[in-house]
Amino acid sequence: MVGVSTSWRERFGIPKTLVLYRTPESWRHASYSASGVLDGRLSGIPADSLPQEAQEALRHRMEESLRQSLTGVWAADERPGWWTDMVSTA
Repeated sequence: MVGVSTSWRERFGIPKTLVLYRTPESWRHASYSASGVLDGRLSGIPADSLPQEAQEALRHRMEESLRQSLTGVWAADERPGWWTDMVSTA
């Protein structure tokens, strides 16, 4: 997501919710905004990394892409290995 164009930021907007989940191969994520959903693999973070490491990496990458600080609190989902963050702007 780093280096995403301004038009992408304008179209997608600030995410309302971030979802992070571990698969055997990698950490995966989904970002939900009023305009839709973006999903993908969290590169550079091994699947055996602590959840906090993956959470920090995802939020940092979103902030870099959006060029805006985000706040929120990660909560464990009812599904094991899944976390959700309700996002707001800082």
